Amino acid sequence: MKNLNLFACFFSLLTIVACKKSEEVGPNDNDNNIVVPGDNDFVYGWAGTEDESHIQNDVFFLGSGNLPDRVDLSEYLPPVGNQGQYGTCVAWALGYNQKTGMNAQDGGYSTADLAQPSNQASPKDLFFSIPVDLKGPNCQGTYLEHAYQMMIDRGVADMGTAPYVSLDDCSNGTQQAWNQSAATNRIESFRQIPVEVGALKEKLAAGHMVGFGANVNGDFGKYRGGVLKTNSGTEGGGHAMLLVGYDDSKQAFKLVNSWSENWGENGFAWVDYGLFVNNFCKYAFVAYNSTNPNPEVNPVNPTASMDLQAEIKSDDDNPNSWNELDRQITFNIHNNSDQTLPASARWDAVYMYFNAYNMDDYGVILHQRITNEFGNGSGQLPNGLGYSYSEWQNVSIPAQDNLANSLFNSPWILWPYLTPQISGEYYLVLIADAFNVIPETDEQNNFYYLTGSDGGPIAFVNGVGTPFSPGSVEDRSSDSSITPRTPKNSQHLNAYTPEELSFFLTTMQKNGKLKEAVDRFKQGKRSIGAGE
Repeated sequence: MKNLNLFACFFSLLTIVACKKSEEVGPNDNDNNIVVPGDNDFVYGWAGTEDESHIQNDVFFLGSGNLPDRVDLSEYLPPVGNQGQYGTCVAWALGYNQKTGMNAQDGGYSTADLAQPSNQASPKDLFFSIPVDLKGPNCQGTYLEHAYQMMIDRGVADMGTAPYVSLDDCSNGTQQAWNQSAATNRIESFRQIPVEVGALKEKLAAGHMVGFGANVNGDFGKYRGGVLKTNSGTEGGGHAMLLVGYDDSKQAFKLVNSWSENWGENGFAWVDYGLFVNNFCKYAFVAYNSTNPNPEVNPVNPTASMDLQAEIKSDDDNPNSWNELDRQITFNIHNNSDQTLPASARWDAVYMYFNAYNMDDYGVILHQRITNEFGNGSGQLPNGLGYSYSEWQNVSIPAQDNLANSLFNSPWILWPYLTPQISGEYYLVLIADAFNVIPETDEQNNFYYLTGSDGGPIAFVNGVGTPFSPGSVEDRSSDSSITPRTPKNSQHLNAYTPEELSFFLTTMQKNGKLKEAVDRFKQGKRSIGAGE
């Protein structure tokens, strides 16, 4: 599952993690037998690196730059915790603090509610649930991505069910009662965000706490207040914590630690903006609850009268060409409503690829605009977005009819195309009303995904996909086991959702990035990704 070089880095780091144990540790210093580390006796527990090439980046951003001068989300946190002499910081940062905080935001928890173990995510359960081969021996650390993925796949039990006591060597698995509690407390997804001041502030201003991994040194261990501006001194290790705010007057981010209230400013610290992004933080992540959809996503409109549905019959080698990049898609778009969809609505359909882990790496292969703005008939679309071809059609689709029948009196539309010479792991998707100009009762069926044979991404090398050629790839349009018309399945629960892709495309279209990307490609640039 992980590259061997990651494990090499991981276990070399574990040699600097302390192994001393206390018999019992808990969420605050008032518990019995708590060991409060001294300045040179702190325990960390993050592996120090992540497989970022296989972690989805975040596509939800504000982008306005008009942010408040100060944000503080610490009111949603449980009491400051204490990991004691165990390398469990990842489970404390992402489970106890971040997941509890997300639930508090959704549920409107009071301070009294947050003090209840039944409302706190258990770091012991989360750490124990991660497979032994993905952790170091004797409770010594893990990766951020493994903890997030476990909260998607399984969830995390509450502290009342799985209290943070008697960890021993952390080799035991979870108990049935823990598993039952965890099943009711999952996250929907996690996404990586850039370690940049603006990006971090935007997420915090939008109400999202940020889990992160840092390389900390002696200055951090000795921190007792103010703004930390240096990260030098005795070498420490990889440590996971949670960003909960920022203050422009301090020019600093606010974080919560898991070294008890006796450390820092009652368990919190302020880290200078520049130090945080240039020296301190290495990776940053946001997580989303399924019960709290992102407000940036265009919601389904239950009062709308229209409903478009995309459908692909096949995507195959072009039988009339020896070029392995020549392919053809057979598709249709249905009008499932009881009203005619006029050409004057001016809507678009696109066939596109996007990187399974980096939404900035995408491209429109084919672009079809249904419009009356150019007269009758059809033709090449001026300023179209398709890498291979763009065209316009002036046609209305009657109620309960489809585009192919309206255009050609045929059940399908055949469209040849040339595959871009992309290399990496990608999904292919046909999208009706790609830029959300038509209010619809069901936006989900606008998407028709093709994936690899395991329901995951297709591996491309210079435009040739595997498994993709010869033959077709797997149709993900009718998989009811997870969510229809999405690449998400039991092996890929953190895959991008149609809502994320729709939001990204609409945003890129509005700010002109889609057109800029096509122009760059036509000028001889290799990539047509927005991040190029």
